[in-house]
Amino acid sequence: MTMNFLFATWEGGGNVGPAVEVARKLAARGHRVRFMSDACNRADAERAGAEFRSWRRAPNRADRTPDSQHLLRDWAEPTPQAGIAQVIRDLWCGRAADYALDTLDELSREPADLVVSSEMLPGIMAACERAGQRFVILSANLSIRPLPGVPAIGPGLPPARTEQDRAVLDELAAGVSAMFDVGLPALNDARAAIGLGPLARVFDQFDEAELELLATARAFDFPSDRLPERVRYVGPQLAEPSWARPWRSPWPQDDPRPMIAVSFSTTFQNHGAVLQKVIDALAPLPARVLVTLGQSIAPDRLRPADNCVIIESAPHGEVMRCAALAVTHGGHGTVMRALVGRAPMLVLPHGRDQHDNPSASPSAAPASRCCPMRPCTTFGTRANGCSSSRRSGPPRVAWATWSPARPSIRASSRNSRPSPPQDTPTPRDEPAMIDTSTVQGRRELRFADVDSMLADARACVAAGWRLRRLGNWSIGQALNHLAAWIDYPYLGYPPELVLPESFKLQARAALPRLMRATMRPGENLPGIPGGTLATEEAPPDVGLARLEAAALRLKTLDPVHDDPAFGPVTRHQWTEINLRHGELHLSFFVP
Repeated sequence: MTMNFLFATWEGGGNVGPAVEVARKLAARGHRVRFMSDACNRADAERAGAEFRSWRRAPNRADRTPDSQHLLRDWAEPTPQAGIAQVIRDLWCGRAADYALDTLDELSREPADLVVSSEMLPGIMAACERAGQRFVILSANLSIRPLPGVPAIGPGLPPARTEQDRAVLDELAAGVSAMFDVGLPALNDARAAIGLGPLARVFDQFDEAELELLATARAFDFPSDRLPERVRYVGPQLAEPSWARPWRSPWPQDDPRPMIAVSFSTTFQNHGAVLQKVIDALAPLPARVLVTLGQSIAPDRLRPADNCVIIESAPHGEVMRCAALAVTHGGHGTVMRALVGRAPMLVLPHGRDQHDNPSASPSAAPASRCCPMRPCTTFGTRANGCSSSRRSGPPRVAWATWSPARPSIRASSRNSRPSPPQDTPTPRDEPAMIDTSTVQGRRELRFADVDSMLADARACVAAGWRLRRLGNWSIGQALNHLAAWIDYPYLGYPPELVLPESFKLQARAALPRLMRATMRPGENLPGIPGGTLATEEAPPDVGLARLEAAALRLKTLDPVHDDPAFGPVTRHQWTEINLRHGELHLSFFVP
């Protein structure tokens, strides 16, 4: 039986391809398919065999250039949560009335047997509810609505192993739902405009759908033994966009160097600077570097190295089969293509769901084990012909952190410390160590909250060469150290951190005082070589990125692991301890 389908989505980069691919499959089976989206998606929809409809009231991008992306500016916000809130407030829910009215107009013009709605546009769902129209939700990636037993999107946390873990994930899920509810007033206004009553939560709108279809692999996502029956995994839908140009290697066929594919977002995320840093970091390696831009960055913004070729586009399915390593932002489509092509990945998340995709991969590994900052032997032996070398195990995935508001590579991970280049020589004459307990001229700091500590750390990094150092550590080393200690109760303490019972008793008794009093310099942990942990050197950008990521956990999650000295601590207690810790180390730097 032939059916009439209406797809309704928006230009958000990686969300379009899966919808187009499903539409193509339906059209190929003889069904009538309409595709309603931004004008820039017309060519893809029509190539798939669908009739195209353009938004009239709702936002309608004529092209994919950054200039047309004025409602999708999550990259300009100070935190990932603020970025998502911006898109919810200004676009997904903020324009719900326009999406609803356009959808109702199209259904009035020609009814549909089934509407396939983007999971990010509740206005379309409200229109279907008002019209009594059957509809399903198609998600291009992992579910944005928290699922039972599955870590909610955002920080890239692993599944729960203990009751305490489960409590943390429940709190995170509630936080994600609350974050989406910043758009609830606009969504309820839209519902009122079309004659519907208000909702209590934004995600309640999802309940009107017959099914929620996740265009990812069930094996890719974290398992859930309580998955709702209405949620179905339909597998990754990997269509190459119409604007992807045919792929032909620009290097000679007999070039023996492995190829590194560098591919970031197809939407602008202020990632031009980090892309340039990737190019520069890979320049010394005996490798061929292919950079695809995806229409989000102009080629003339980048300086290619001698071993690098920059192209606007290429079919990623073919490229990943030839790649010995993929360096990517971690978008779902790129990660899926790299996994299918069995290419190891280094992931530099910009935000959105990009922390969760590498975290969900069963082959995820710490970033320091596969870092393009140094010569690396994990590329494999793929020759230019691409077909001679297939890996015998799952492709490895490493991830790092990057903030679009501060565009630079920040190679860190949830489970690793930044690793210095293996071939870095050790200086013959180490400078004499300063007795930090006697240092004069330190700043007197008192941080009221985590944000004030971050602001001071950013000011120190921004000072650059003007920053005056009074102690032994560099600013990058100090920030890396602060981040590591914040992270320990969330990610696990190092096994070498074993403290005497007498010290534990003293620490627990002193906890209330330590939360208030300024920490004294020069004090060491007993039995620990060097007196403390996480003393690795790090560039300022790396240390700051780690601190920003750790601070996000500190502000939003309760500690999971007991502290070896203090025992169980609350989020408030751990926050105060780390503010005092930050005051101690940052006092040795004068911007």
